[in-house]
Amino acid sequence: MSLNVFNMKIRNALWLLGSVLMISACDKTAALSPDERAAKVAEGFAVAYFNYDFERAAKYCDEGSLKWLKFAASQLTQEDIDKLNGKDEAQVSVEDFVRSEEGDYAIVEVSDFLRLGALNNKNAVVDCERFRIPLSRFLDKDGEEQWQVRMACLPQSERQSRD
Repeated sequence: MSLNVFNMKIRNALWLLGSVLMISACDKTAALSPDERAAKVAEGFAVAYFNYDFERAAKYCDEGSLKWLKFAASQLTQEDIDKLNGKDEAQVSVEDFVRSEEGDYAIVEVSDFLRLGALNNKNAVVDCERFRIPLSRFLDKDGEEQWQVRMACLPQSERQSRD
């Protein structure tokens, strides 16, 4: 492992730990409905996450989600970083916000993002894919409903199985 990659991983891990203190990054714009605020949090998270800006993505997450961001950051190599630096930013749009008994979530469509190869070590730019971003709500110190991303795993594609 090169020294640059090691230093980057250490820096990301330290920053993510420090971000626990900054969890209240949800936008407090009173003019937005609760559903619009949830969508805004999901979009902000997805833009950061799918552009591999884990420091910014952490600002939208609850404390339990930080371990997943740390894991994702630990998997990046210098070669991955070089590829990311050479491509345009991924684009994100929120397609839907769903409230359900199983949990609230947003469906986001992500375009032009670099999927890092897990099994075959092949990276690929993906034209367009949909992801479910789980959200949880809480009341801030002023009693206003706010939203955070609550990850139980890394974001998974909503693609249908070929089975």
